Amino acid sequence: MISAGSLLASFLLALLAYIATVLAVNRIAHVRAQPLRFHAAKKLRPAGQQISVCSWNIGYAGLGQESDFLVDGGKHLLPPSRSCVLKNLAGITSTLSRFSADVHLFQEMARPGLLTYGVNVQARIEREFSNAGHSFRNDTVSRLIPVPFGIHNGTEIFSRYAVATVQIDPLPDEPGLFFGLLKKSYAVHSVRLQSGNGQVWAILNIHLAAFDAAAVARKKQLQQVLSLAMKEFKRGCHVIVGGDWNLKLTQTSFLHSTDPKHLFWLHEFPQDYLSQGWKLVFDPHVPTVRTNNQPYRPGVNYTAIIDGFLVSPNVEIDSVTTIDTGFQFTDHQPTVLRASMSSNRSQPIK
Repeated sequence: MISAGSLLASFLLALLAYIATVLAVNRIAHVRAQPLRFHAAKKLRPAGQQISVCSWNIGYAGLGQESDFLVDGGKHLLPPSRSCVLKNLAGITSTLSRFSADVHLFQEMARPGLLTYGVNVQARIEREFSNAGHSFRNDTVSRLIPVPFGIHNGTEIFSRYAVATVQIDPLPDEPGLFFGLLKKSYAVHSVRLQSGNGQVWAILNIHLAAFDAAAVARKKQLQQVLSLAMKEFKRGCHVIVGGDWNLKLTQTSFLHSTDPKHLFWLHEFPQDYLSQGWKLVFDPHVPTVRTNNQPYRPGVNYTAIIDGFLVSPNVEIDSVTTIDTGFQFTDHQPTVLRASMSSNRSQPIK
């Protein structure tokens, strides 16, 4: 007969073995270059010579104006409540309904998990784009942890145009662990859009590291992004790179009273990395990110421009606008680029 003590000891050993396995597995993040599926409920039309692209880090609908964040110097890891997540999600979808774009690049898209109190952010936003196709890629995913307690965040691309290919290309790792447990995997998430005129749009979605010391990993990632973008350009594509660069794209003087110690993660975009003819594109009048060391207060939290676009020499800029949401629903604000193809240094795809 097995004693209660033996059963308890066996259970504790099994539990410890499970915890050790979870910790080991979640410290590994392997990314390889690979194609992804593009899901479309209907046949989509080819792209034309003009295109609009929106980029938005939605912060898993958990970083609205009421939130701070532990890693940024705040006090909390989770949003204040599930109702806050639902409020933020409603605000995000309402904002998206106010303007239209042909392609949407999202960062911090979230499936149900710990950070969203089980709210399926992705499913709600996919309903908003029922007339578009989409491709999702996890970059922060907890393995062997039940869904209500895990984390399943990543990048997602929505396109109203037909997509020829979807690709993942790995980027250098960031030292350390996310929440002390997870190893975040970085990659460029890209699509090539079919075009009726024989030319191709290559759209790259990026989310670079944020907390690497002296931006060392960030700059390595940036170099790889620029290399991939150049390869697409040399193929003859019209290239747009959009996303959360986690680098200051320009100097700003937005009013704030944030202690400089909370700006430890901010670094300048190294302009000398850019090849001739390539252009950084952003709205200089509206910030795209706010600090998360405390809940948002206008004029108190530091704000900057770290979200925007890089375009190849054969792309002409028609306009770029950041939508001012007052940081009510996320710690980032969406930026919309409208651009056109030009023949400048364009070469046929081989």
